[in-house]
Amino acid sequence: MACQPGWYECPYCRICLPTWELLQNHIAVEHPPEPEPEPEPEPEPEPEPEPEPPGGYVSISITAPDSAEEGESVSVSVVVKNISERIYTFKTDIYAVPDLYPDYLIGGGQATIFPGDWKFYSAPFTMPDCNTTVLVWVERWAFDHWVYVGSASKVVTLEKVPVPEYKGSIARKELEYDETRGKIPVY
Repeated sequence: MACQPGWYECPYCRICLPTWELLQNHIAVEHPPEPEPEPEPEPEPEPEPEPEPPGGYVSISITAPDSAEEGESVSVSVVVKNISERIYTFKTDIYAVPDLYPDYLIGGGQATIFPGDWKFYSAPFTMPDCNTTVLVWVERWAFDHWVYVGSASKVVTLEKVPVPEYKGSIARKELEYDETRGKIPVY
C-alpha cells in the first residue's frame, strides 16, 4: 500500500504520516535503533610486580657458635624481621650445609609478619666431621607463588679435639700362655 502524495511512509511498519518531522519522531519512538553490543571487556592485565621496597623486605640474623666438636649438638637461632612497610607472608628455610656432604633442612616455617615485627626460629643439628654453613633462605608470597627476598649464612667451624701426646717408652712386655709367663724382648 502506497501513501498519498506528499505523505511519508515508515520503512519499518509501512504506516503513512503527513510530515517528515512526524515520520522522524515516529521512527525514534516506535522503532529505536538497536543498541550497539557492548564490547568484550579487555582481559585484566597481569599485575605488575611490586617494586622492591627501599632497603629490602627482611633483615635476617643468625646466632650459632663459631665452632663445635664432631658429634656435638649445635643450636641455631634465627630472627627474620619485616623491614618493609607492608604485611607479608614469609617462608623461611634453615639449612645445614656441610663442606663434605649434601645440605639438609634443619628448620624454618611460614609466618605473616607485620611491618617492624619479627619471627624467631630455633633449629639444632649434629656437627659432622667438617665445617658446616648455616644457610637461611627467605621468600615472600606474591599472588600465586613464592619470590626470593633474602638469605644469610654463618659458618660453624669444626673444632679439632687434640689427641693427647704420650711421652715415654715401653720398657718391657710380658706374654702369658697356659699359666706360663715369659718376657718378650722390646726393640
